Amino acid sequence: MGTYTFICEHAGGTYISQFIANDMMTAFSQWISYFCCSQYVNNEEREIIKWWSTQSDMPPCAIDEVTNVWFWEVRIKKRYLILHIIKTEIKKNLQLKHTNY
Repeated sequence: MGTYTFICEHAGGTYISQFIANDMMTAFSQWISYFCCSQYVNNEEREIIKWWSTQSDMPPCAIDEVTNVWFWEVRIKKRYLILHIIKTEIKKNLQLKHTNY
């Protein structure tokens, strides 16, 4: 089990959230479900993000020379959704929160 921190830049906003999962791809799926149900994307963006997240040849890629860090990017028309994923350690009894900065 690990805690995964997601830092997403999209449409002029930065969105930070954390999920606990057995592996990065499971956490990524949890994040996709969370983000696509949020107010931060419209219906068209939602469908594009969901579609790209299911493409087996386009998973988040590990960043060379660092451990437990991934990157994922999706172009939505003329904008990009940029996602950084970091496997992090959380102190026990700490509640996870989803934050929009």
